[in-house]
Amino acid sequence: MHAVLNHIDVPVNLLGTMLHNAALASQAIIDAIPSNADVHDELSQIAKAIKPVDSLAWSIVRTPSSTDAVDAAISRACAWLDGRYWETFGAAA
Repeated sequence: MHAVLNHIDVPVNLLGTMLHNAALASQAIIDAIPSNADVHDELSQIAKAIKPVDSLAWSIVRTPSSTDAVDAAISRACAWLDGRYWETFGAAA
């Protein structure tokens, strides 16, 4: 797991929580985009906001499944990458 997560020593039971917190942070950034923003700027800001979540999700997906906690984190990461995160887990997950 350590090589997959760039040598970060993270207890596996926190992977899902980390992903969820990153997703919430990205959503807050997206929600703060002014309604009158240029479409190009808006898309650029959205891409910047989700990039760290995407990176974390890909790292989690590549983690060897070894426990129920890892499986749950992988499920969350797959939902994020498939665009189903909010409908599957919601904001309070």
